[in-house]
Amino acid sequence: MKNIPNGDYELYMRAISNQYYTEQLFDNVFNIDIDKRGEDNTHGYNFKVLQKYKTKGIELNIRDELYTTSTSPTYRNMINDFDTIQFKDNKLYILAYSYNYNGTYDKKENVKRTL
Repeated sequence: MKNIPNGDYELYMRAISNQYYTEQLFDNVFNIDIDKRGEDNTHGYNFKVLQKYKTKGIELNIRDELYTTSTSPTYRNMINDFDTIQFKDNKLYILAYSYNYNGTYDKKENVKRTL
């Protein structure tokens, strides 16, 4: 990837069979852990999961300067996403979800979410 210029790129996946092919955006819809940053002698690379989209597309950022490779001091395992936001009869309707993964629900906790 040393010859790719600086920029922000959408990633695509292509499958080829004989004279046919299909192409689609590469995504992380199953929230799989991915290496977020990397570097070589030329560039720094950052893979960003676009949580604002239902498909969880992945964007690749390439820069001449190196991205930090230090480990984040916090770990977030909560996913918040919106499916529909609309006005109807002068009211705002939001259809969304919020969930944790790799968590435990052993203790009875009072979880409060506000908008």
